[in-house]
Parts: sequence; C-alpha cells; structure tokens
Amino acid sequence: MVKCLDWKYIKCTTLTQKVIRRKTRLINHKIDFKSLGVQFSALRGESWLKISRLKSAVNTLLVYFILMFTPKSGSKSSVSLRLIKSDKKIQIMEKVKQVIICSAGHSGSTMLDMIIGAHPKCESLGELLMLPMEFALNHPCTCGNEIRVCPLWSRVAENLGLDVEGDPYALNLGYIRASIRADPRVMRRAYIWRVKFFMGLNYLRLRYGISFPKMLMHHFNDGIINTMRVFKIVRQLTGKSIVVDSSKQHSRAVSLYLSAPEETRLIMLVRDGRGVFYSQLKLHSGQRQGLIAWKSYYSHLLPLLERYVPEQHVMRLRYEDLVMYPELECRRICDFLGITFYPKMIDFTSVIHHNVNGNRMRRSKNSELYLDDKWKNELSVADIKYFEQHAGSMNRGFGYKD
Repeated sequence: MVKCLDWKYIKCTTLTQKVIRRKTRLINHKIDFKSLGVQFSALRGESWLKISRLKSAVNTLLVYFILMFTPKSGSKSSVSLRLIKSDKKIQIMEKVKQVIICSAGHSGSTMLDMIIGAHPKCESLGELLMLPMEFALNHPCTCGNEIRVCPLWSRVAENLGLDVEGDPYALNLGYIRASIRADPRVMRRAYIWRVKFFMGLNYLRLRYGISFPKMLMHHFNDGIINTMRVFKIVRQLTGKSIVVDSSKQHSRAVSLYLSAPEETRLIMLVRDGRGVFYSQLKLHSGQRQGLIAWKSYYSHLLPLLERYVPEQHVMRLRYEDLVMYPELECRRICDFLGITFYPKMIDFTSVIHHNVNGNRMRRSKNSELYLDDKWKNELSVADIKYFEQHAGSMNRGFGYKD
C-alpha cells in the first residue's frame, strides 16, 4: 500500500475543488494522482491546478467523472469507482525485491528469515553482512556444505570475481561486528573501535542529517552498493524474486531501504525485552550489558524508521505472535510482500536454506515452533525490578504487559 498524497494541501480553482471534494471525494479516498498521470503543484500564494500531461490527465479525469455519475445497480445515488474500496486506500502493487529484518539479538530473526525463505518466491540469506568473514573462516553453510563450496555462495563469489581463500574481505558489505563467532585475525580491538566510530558517524548522518566528507563514508556507502549487487546476483542464480537479509544493523537496514525504497521492505521484529534480557544473562552478561543490547537497538531504530520509512513499507511483528499463530502471521507477511500465502512456509526446515551465520536453529531439522518464555520462571525479582526501572515503558510500548 502506498501513501497517496505527500502534500498537506492541494490548491485548486474553486470549481475544481468543489468537484473533487463534494462529488468524487477523491481526496478523502486518497487516490494516488501520480499514478493517473496528474501532478499537483501546491504553490504558495497561487490557486491553480497544474497538469503535466494534459491529454492523459484530462482523459483520466473524464473517466472518473463518468464513473462518478454512474450509480451502482440497485442504487440511485451511490458512486461506483472500481479503484475505491469503501474507505480503504488504493492499493498499488509494487514489486518487492528485498526484505530486511530489523531486530535485536535473541529475538527470532533466524527463524523468521527461514520461514520467509521457505516460500517458493523467496530466498533467505541469513546475516549477509557476515559473508566475507564466513568465507575467511570457511564455516559451514546452512545447506551443510562448507561455504566456499556451497552451491549458491561459491557461484556468487564466482560472479563477483572474489578470491574466497586469498582475500575474502575484498568483498565489502559494510562494517562487520561479530561477538561470538569472530575472526580473531581481523576483529581486534583497533578494528572494533574503528567500526564503532564509523557506524556512529553514519547514524548521526541519518538521524540528524549531518553531512560528513565522502572520504569518511565511502566504505559504508560502497557496502550498500555491493550488498544490493549481491541481492541481484542471488535473485538471478536462484530464480527467486525476493531475498531476505537478517543482518540486523539498523543504520544499514535504513540505508538499504533508501537506496531502493520502492523495491525494499523492512520487518521490525520484536520480542518481550525480558526474554531477551534473560538470554543475555545466560551468556554471563551483567544486568546493564544484558539490557542495553535490546533497549539501545530499538531506541536507535525507531527514530530512523519514523523519519525515512513510510508506514506501508515497514511491518511490525512480535516473536510471540509468530510462534503462537504462525499461519495468521505468515499470511500477514505474504500480504505485506505482495505474494500468495504458501502453507509449507511453516514447515521451514523442509527446504534447503543457505543462511549465512545465525543461531543453531538453522541446522535443526525440526520446524516445530514453541514459545520460549523461560524468563518468567528464571528471572529473579531483582532482575525484573531492574528491567522495569530501565526499560519497562519501552516494553509496554511494544504491547507487552506486566
């Protein structure tokens, strides 16, 4: 679904204004005039309607006026416009080519990636940002083969002209931040601080519109271009129309969207923060470190989504709803992507995947979904109190109650 009018006011002649508002009520129904070949100019101090392509525009308006005065069968006064469905906005189908999953860690992004990837029109890529590191370490792909000889990724490397053994990091997909399965030859302290610095610059650029010299942003910008190139190569090699990336980085996700907004969709996946908090504590993180990973992610992501991504291009999904009502949520996802629901999506392990990185679920043969809510019994009173004090309001904002 597309936002139809970006202008707050459309200044027209009095007669045209009356016809549009009182008769056809086109503005109330928010018809996308751009799709009809009509362009409105809201010029300050002037009251007129500018038609860029006069012939097609007049013909289109004539059709609407004819339809306006054509009553439905069995009705004397109702207006019959096929493009208008009650009070709903016009839906213009756009061809989606890539889906970016935005979520904090331990929120079910790997599961969601594979569920979407089980659709015959989609290919799940996992955390694509980690692909150069996976080539360097030659970790197993989700398909079971070492990634350098994987039927998909070996061909992607060949198309890119990449030497996966000699110089895998020549493939720049962005700044890699790995905490568990890191490459010790590269992910040293100096590298980590450099990544934090440049990612911070990019966030400031997006969040506050601050301009930085191109020489400071070229690595990040090249990473976006190369990522879109890999998306295209995968679509060509697999014959799939949509690729799914669950790399998580919020500024990267929004930058990918801005590079091709009509072809890109974002899914913001959230999980009850107390569940994520508990998962972090199990990894021997302290309370502050365990909480900040979840809270910081969404406090940075939400302002970017609000500023750059229209509501109809981002879907908000809760992990708990996906697990409890998989068919309902899968149907909602398919509607969002403009594809037909495929029942076997729920049996996502029955399909061969080529996910990069991700948790151990990607190697499981069991598609059974179950709600992981151990935090309800395992978190101490002190932990619950700490979470409520520092992140309770945000959690309730996502619909999670006490």
